Amino acid sequence: MEDAVEEKLETDIKREFQLERMILFSDAVFAIVITLMAIEIKIPEQETKYTSDELLHHIKLLVPTILAYCVSFFFIGITWYRHLQIFGRLKDYDKGLVICNLALLFCIGLFPFGASGFGI
Repeated sequence: MEDAVEEKLETDIKREFQLERMILFSDAVFAIVITLMAIEIKIPEQETKYTSDELLHHIKLLVPTILAYCVSFFFIGITWYRHLQIFGRLKDYDKGLVICNLALLFCIGLFPFGASGFGI
């Protein structure tokens, strides 16, 4: 009887650890997507230094890109927060949850590509 209880406890701990791994993997994907979008915001390089007027011109050209980044960051942040809330309530998972989570992460991973059409 005691062995069965210990085995059940060990199984539960292993399942919680696996769930935590899924959460950490998801957090990493969200962070990488946001980082990739931020990396795309840059002033074009040139061999000589920019004059202040040239720099201001290039910054003005980046305004739509920065706005698109802000909207994208907000959307991804809300999605991450909802993900955090849902996964914070879980004690166990199944294959269906793993597949749904991977589908969500797939869509989040494509977000920089989709947002690039808006200027990022």
